[in-house]
Amino acid sequence: MKDKINLYLSRAKDKNRLYGYLHLIFSICLIFLFFVPVFCTFVQGEKESILGYYSFEFMNDSFDIIHYAISILIISIILSICLFITSITTILVDEKSLAKAKNSNLIVLALKTITDIILLIVADQTKTNIQLDWGGYILPAIDVVFFGISLYFKINDKKKTENIEE
Repeated sequence: MKDKINLYLSRAKDKNRLYGYLHLIFSICLIFLFFVPVFCTFVQGEKESILGYYSFEFMNDSFDIIHYAISILIISIILSICLFITSITTILVDEKSLAKAKNSNLIVLALKTITDIILLIVADQTKTNIQLDWGGYILPAIDVVFFGISLYFKINDKKKTENIEE
């Protein structure tokens, strides 16, 4: 058992695992970004911000499209947690499965980016007094930036491995 723990720790210290650490940082940031005001409502002319995690109470409003927006928000939160799990897997996986783990990180981040963009589009179509707040607009922007950085590192990693093999 102690040998397996030492094996996992030695894998975690490898420089090839930088991609996993990068996604681990991204996933932690994305999980905590749901504490920003994603939605807002206007009560007696005053703006009331609704944090991402506290917007689940509007899930029961099935008469409007906000129901679907909250459902997409839940999917986005689940994908953030999945990104956290896949990034830990990328750090600890063996060399044979490292490429698959890196690809799974990129796929999960791409799906999360797509769901946040869909959330932006769907929540903008609501007919109620619930509107998107600044957090609802910043989530897709941060996702796109993180996806671009991940894609950049993935492309550069492929170029480094091709140069080493030649």
